[in-house]
Amino acid sequence: MNHFKLAENLNVLPMLKEVAMQWDDFNLETGRQDTIECQRMTQSINLRKAKLHNLHINDTHTTTDTQTYVRYPKVREFMNWFVEQYGGEVYRIAIVHLPKDGVVDAHIDEGQYYADKDRFHLVLSGYYENIVVTPPQLNTEFEGDEVELYSAGELWWFNNKETHHVENKSELSRISIIFDVKNSKWRG
Repeated sequence: MNHFKLAENLNVLPMLKEVAMQWDDFNLETGRQDTIECQRMTQSINLRKAKLHNLHINDTHTTTDTQTYVRYPKVREFMNWFVEQYGGEVYRIAIVHLPKDGVVDAHIDEGQYYADKDRFHLVLSGYYENIVVTPPQLNTEFEGDEVELYSAGELWWFNNKETHHVENKSELSRISIIFDVKNSKWRG
């Protein structure tokens, strides 16, 4: 199993409104699209991010809230609900925008940071295919791979330690809160 839907029909409109009202926050940090080739079509608002101590970003386990996070009280409410519901310690949190027809190229989230954390997507807008490539070697057709359609109002866990890519199949921008949690009890 490389995907699991934890919840659906969540009221994401208040969070989406926060994003829409502060759209320029996507221009505050452009590292994702500037330095991560597979993510070049994305924009992100970092709400909780890595504190670097002479380590590669994927090898550090220390994170901190950004100054931007305080402007997203509905997102903070959701994150508190998540911890109350599923437990764990929240690490990185980003609101990620992928435009219509946008893709995130095939990649694996590698490094010490990811080894003991689960990756979650809360979809605020649009719908998109999240594809985990099986077998693990890359191919160009992605036929026979594990494909799930993620839709607005759904909360998903997926195995980001396998090769995966995303295709925005919606006429709308895909906007998701993507976050990592250590020791969550989402599996029940």
